Amino acid sequence: MPDLYGTDLSPNALKTKESSRFGTRPLAFYTFITDEANGLVDTAPDSNSLYYRVIQALQESGVELYWLGEPKNGTDAPGPNGSEAFTFAIADDADTPFKYLADSATYTVLGANLDGYNNYLKLDVSNPNLLNIGQPVVFGMTDDGVVAGKTYYIYSWDTNNGATYIRLSETVSQRNTDGTPDYPEGVGHPGEIFQLDIAPSANTYSATFYFYDTYWSGTAGDVQWTCCWDPDFKTIEAYSLEGLVSRSIGTVSNGGFNIYRCQVTGAGVFPIFGCCC
Repeated sequence: MPDLYGTDLSPNALKTKESSRFGTRPLAFYTFITDEANGLVDTAPDSNSLYYRVIQALQESGVELYWLGEPKNGTDAPGPNGSEAFTFAIADDADTPFKYLADSATYTVLGANLDGYNNYLKLDVSNPNLLNIGQPVVFGMTDDGVVAGKTYYIYSWDTNNGATYIRLSETVSQRNTDGTPDYPEGVGHPGEIFQLDIAPSANTYSATFYFYDTYWSGTAGDVQWTCCWDPDFKTIEAYSLEGLVSRSIGTVSNGGFNIYRCQVTGAGVFPIFGCCC
């Protein structure tokens, strides 16, 4: 076949796109991260180093390891200051994500449109546990414009005056803008603000909040959790891989370690970890 490069017939041959399949199964990249006090970088060349033991644990557990990065520290390592890390790639056998109920909490509504918070319900809690935008909530009584037993979603929230104030939406979408996998049904971005078109009230009734995480079956056991303020901020942590390593090498001092799935961001493919709240 003639060489078409550099001719008017070669535009398709000069195109490319992202791929993790170059003679391999589809790959997923992960980052192992730990405190620098554990000596991941300094001891990496040594026999039976932490670096060696982690990789040995993965290989002996049947993980298909296709690429292994060098341990890095300082500005070359992702994570908080004082972290050391390395990245590796394994065969990606994660299945379709689904939501699961990680926790729930019930608080008391103290009324609506109070304390200058128009279109908000007031809760009797100053520091609510795991309150997230887009999170489902069900009320125990039909009052203040909400219907008992119907699922609403948190549009936004604020804490003040020793209480928490929430705005609601009747819908949630799985819109995804950061390149990570979509949310399953019922976890994601809230729709339009639900209007509490009533006079200020002091009605009391229960509000139960359901905390859903996203889970993938597969070798890594990826679990995705979200930031309370930003539904696009998603951390995916490989709980099964962490368990495999822990059972093999035992306790890692100085805060232990985490393994995060790398995700597509504006700057490339990096782990997203922690939360903004």
